[in-house]
Amino acid sequence: MWLCLVGYGGIRLYYYLEFDVPFAQPVNAEEWVWRGQYPEAWHSGAVESEISVHDPFFDVLLLGGSVLEKAAANLESELQRYTDQRFRVFNLARPAHTSRDSYLKNTLLAHQRFELIVIYHGINDVRLNCCLEADFRKDYTHGCWYAGFVNKLNRVRRSALPLIVDTGKGTTGHPTEEQLSLGKTLKTPPVFRSNMQNIVRAASETHTAVLLVTFASYIPADYSQDRLQAGQLDYGDGNQFGMAVECWGLPDAVAKTIQAHNDQLRRLAHEFENAFLIDLAQEFPADGHHFVDVCHMTALGKQSFARRIAGGIQQCAAFSLARCPVRRIRGGDNVARAPGRHQDPLLSCLEGIPSVRSGGEIHRPAAPRSDSRR
Repeated sequence: MWLCLVGYGGIRLYYYLEFDVPFAQPVNAEEWVWRGQYPEAWHSGAVESEISVHDPFFDVLLLGGSVLEKAAANLESELQRYTDQRFRVFNLARPAHTSRDSYLKNTLLAHQRFELIVIYHGINDVRLNCCLEADFRKDYTHGCWYAGFVNKLNRVRRSALPLIVDTGKGTTGHPTEEQLSLGKTLKTPPVFRSNMQNIVRAASETHTAVLLVTFASYIPADYSQDRLQAGQLDYGDGNQFGMAVECWGLPDAVAKTIQAHNDQLRRLAHEFENAFLIDLAQEFPADGHHFVDVCHMTALGKQSFARRIAGGIQQCAAFSLARCPVRRIRGGDNVARAPGRHQDPLLSCLEGIPSVRSGGEIHRPAAPRSDSRR
């Protein structure tokens, strides 16, 4: 009896230390591996909330890195301002996360039915180029963040008590001096496209609109790390980041890779009916009033970013609501969607969002075009 209790206690201790499974919780180690990797999916309520076409809200999923994460509050405020609290925004954007993370999170949330997915990626994938071509992996497992996640999943799937091995915990770090030169060879654009395409294709099966936003960046012509650290560049204040471009790669390589990623987004918007594009890379002001470093934004930049995204959401919303056969309106009965007969009250609210003449317009480019600036 005592040996059984000690053995059971040892197993529970292992799952607590290795996978953060609380002692009082049933052991579903695979779920807790996901929780450890992407806790925001649970903290935001995206996993466990009731999200469907029958709820009274227009549910928006945000996927991206730190830029979108920091601007999410501005975006939510802009939307709620005109829609009488009818929006629910699930912010799963997190610092350093790439298109691969967003693909995995979207897979995790396959049971949910969002009306709109907003994706803002472009720079964090760049860092994954900083390796030998022979070491590059399409699932990004040449980076320790992804290798560790896959290793943990494999271990819990193979055995009830797998051997403890080094999983390479932590996010993919900044490139070393030696790795920076390896980033000149662009390896990520096809993978970036694949990750984005998988999200858009999965969303198309449920007639969910996806708003793709090309990535805006600003590298001054006189950029150098020394000038950045000395505060001699045309960057604004008010940011805890102030990160050097070399955190992702050499300046020229970073600019070229972001451009290549943006080109992939333009192609996808042209190929999928449910994909919409805001070409922010072309529209957004590239100056120190809006940027504090190559990608992170000032307070003015975040406000301008949020207005542009909100101004482009109405058309996406119309797409989703027009393809929703039945929708429960808060305080009312089910309303059948018959063209020309019923106007969804939520869509009426969306019409109150002001358009942004200086940007935020939805594009369906006839052919992809490249960024004309850095």
